[in-house]
Amino acid sequence: MSPRVSRRLRGLGLSTSAVLFITGCGGGGGDAPPAGTPTPPPTQAGPSIVSGVVLMAPPSPASSASQPAATVNVCFDANINGVCDADEPSTSADSSGQYTLNGLPTTQTVGAPVLAVVNISGAVSYTLRAPVKRAGLVSAITTLVQAGVAQGLDLAAAEAATARQLQLSASSLYQNYQQPSTADAEALLTVDWAIVGSLRDGIPLSVGISTADEPDISLSRLAFTNAKTYDARFYQYTDSYDAQSGSARFYVLTAAVSSGVQRSTFAPLAPSWNDGPKGWVPAATEANANLITRGNPNVVLWSNGVRNAITKTEIDVSGQSIASVVQQVQSTALNSPATISGLPASLAGTMPAGAKLRREKWNARYVDNYLESASVLQDSLSTLISLYPNPTSPTAANTLSLGAAFTTTGSCVNNVCPGSNMRASFDAATQSARYYRCDASTTQTNVSNCQAISTGSYTLGTSNDGVTPQMRFTAPIGLVTPVHGLVERNGKIHLINGLAYNFGAGSATRMNRIAYNALAAALGISSAPTLTTVSPFIGIWQANYIGSETGDCPWMLIDALGNFGGQCTSATRGFTLFGKVSDQGGTSMTASSGEQFSGNLVGTSASGVWNQPSSSASGSWTANARH
Repeated sequence: MSPRVSRRLRGLGLSTSAVLFITGCGGGGGDAPPAGTPTPPPTQAGPSIVSGVVLMAPPSPASSASQPAATVNVCFDANINGVCDADEPSTSADSSGQYTLNGLPTTQTVGAPVLAVVNISGAVSYTLRAPVKRAGLVSAITTLVQAGVAQGLDLAAAEAATARQLQLSASSLYQNYQQPSTADAEALLTVDWAIVGSLRDGIPLSVGISTADEPDISLSRLAFTNAKTYDARFYQYTDSYDAQSGSARFYVLTAAVSSGVQRSTFAPLAPSWNDGPKGWVPAATEANANLITRGNPNVVLWSNGVRNAITKTEIDVSGQSIASVVQQVQSTALNSPATISGLPASLAGTMPAGAKLRREKWNARYVDNYLESASVLQDSLSTLISLYPNPTSPTAANTLSLGAAFTTTGSCVNNVCPGSNMRASFDAATQSARYYRCDASTTQTNVSNCQAISTGSYTLGTSNDGVTPQMRFTAPIGLVTPVHGLVERNGKIHLINGLAYNFGAGSATRMNRIAYNALAAALGISSAPTLTTVSPFIGIWQANYIGSETGDCPWMLIDALGNFGGQCTSATRGFTLFGKVSDQGGTSMTASSGEQFSGNLVGTSASGVWNQPSSSASGSWTANARH
């Protein structure tokens, strides 16, 4: 067997012995083989004709358009060697990806797939696969199912394992997800590009198993100023995979020092919510458990509703210089963005045994978001629509502000231009909106000279929870932060922000605990934290304080380690609060302005006292869990 064939079959998850076994057999039937002859591979009855459609990968993760399919050669891989041999039935797909394959043997080796070899001018070719009994659709998703079959799973088990890995229903595996109306279309498109990236890069696919086991901890980022001021974040994998759900939990841990004082890394935070699959959830990923699946690519379901599909390769860096390893992690050619920033040019030392890097390429499906501060009216959507009918002469008083607008004139191209404000009015009868660009002051408060620039339609419905009232514009409005619509929640109307398109991509190189601790020792900073138990108070809290001063802290975050941080404001000032909560609920927090807060958390409520050591100011505080 040629090395080329050997490599291809190993990429399908077959051992060398299995390769020799398959290529040495001629099929089923005939007399019993002589003693010592390998048993022929199992066969099954199969169709003599198959037809279907090949789904090409989108040109980029941020596009739902397909590549032209005229460059696709389709064949039945009768001998399961991963290539279209001259004696195997083959055809070409037409420009829409449609194909019909004739002349298949009616007795087929179990696991023999249909292949679609994709050749695109100027790009690396790749091969899609599908089980022959499911070849009505040949896609990146069916290629992952076939990888499970190549691992030795029967078709039903491979489909179930793939669905768990992607955290989708099994019925979605054979849907044409390049049609926007398809259920789970965006989630499947995210995985599509990750799988095709793996095929192009030669990274083996796997179903239900990890090609590289999850480390107990990996570095998310390190922003380094000096040994007394740095900001680190880690992913802590804490428990085994649940066989039924196909996922495991992990937490975002924080560790930071500012001028020699340890603090949480996530404050100050703006109160912000994401429209997750089941409704609005905090945008902060530290506030809850996140989920990760096994396999390659695997899926990460962030607690804030964002979905990632990730391909990964592991690199052993033991024995390499710390400086050279840091260069790999900092490289903008390999990472977007770089995991580590601000390190000195020269670092002494060598990476110890067990030090590893994980190189990840990820594709993300983002979700809509709103800031609590971006509320536009304390009422209902129906009232808002009635308050801003299309005016004869638009002004700041009779139109709704959507925020600072982009401009296409002068030196402000693609930049925020002070003096440009987008506003809207509505026609309830036709469910349409009219948009205006107005002159405005730099603070967007004084608005004049509003000119109508475009119109669009809107729909009224609910958020992903099926309950929260929501208005959706037919297209994102071209603002500094694109506005997708409005949501009515907790007695207020909020601007729904998001990306102009819901997909993104990037790459990162992450250190495991051993590699990071070696780097930390070289820098003179603390090693990676260890999570033994998850804080029972993890989540988003809100607090109020009274006494010599009165104010509130609307968005206080407690992470899995019990780190406490948030922003507080009164009528005259604001300050940041940092602290720690014990597993028993005792807490001690310090404000950036010097105040000391102490007290106890019990269940979903808390109370305590505060004082300012440098003055006689003092008082009490109360808090309750928001999420």
